[in-house]
Amino acid sequence: MGKRPKRPPPVVIKKRDRFHQFSRLPPEIRTRVWELTEAEPRIVEVYTHPPTIVFKQIEYIRSPVRPPAVLHVCREARRCALARSLYVRAFTSGSKPRDTWVNFEFDMISVRPITFEPIKPEKPLIQRLRIQGSRNENWCYWRSNEMATDFPSIKEVHVICTDGVVWWRDAIDDDDFGTQNVKFFNETPSGYMLTWKELEEKYPSSYSYIEYDDESKSS
Repeated sequence: MGKRPKRPPPVVIKKRDRFHQFSRLPPEIRTRVWELTEAEPRIVEVYTHPPTIVFKQIEYIRSPVRPPAVLHVCREARRCALARSLYVRAFTSGSKPRDTWVNFEFDMISVRPITFEPIKPEKPLIQRLRIQGSRNENWCYWRSNEMATDFPSIKEVHVICTDGVVWWRDAIDDDDFGTQNVKFFNETPSGYMLTWKELEEKYPSSYSYIEYDDESKSS
């Protein structure tokens, strides 16, 4: 038998040098480059300061997410991005408001615990929402009703289930998220995710999950 052919050495791709001549391009070409820049999907977590569920007590809304890069590359890039509303100011409520730049089409707005006070003025604009908490009385009697009526633009919802995915089975029958494009994430060590349909199929009735109680504790 002939010798097996040797594998070619791995291709090492060196980091490309920066294009230092960009500023020398004609203005119309630079502008066109910035116009082709798209927003990158981010998770934008928002919190109130001080922590409160009373809207009138909010001083400002803060977010740990970094500002979009295109707004900080240079003045020209920022001007082009804002001119076409690639990002807009949001979450400016409070007695000492601060700015958070958001693209509501791509960014997923995240709140925890499940309270919508920090995002009250932005509710009609939010298309993607991430909530984190348990399916307790706060959700069942208050927040689920808000989801059904106050988020007309909602397209996608992520639920981080601190009590385990299994305990959100009743939400399929009883709650209205404004969309069925909902994903339930288990915050227990297993960390698995179920879509609306998968959760419904795994636990066919709202009572069948009782036997799975151990799963939410030990998974």
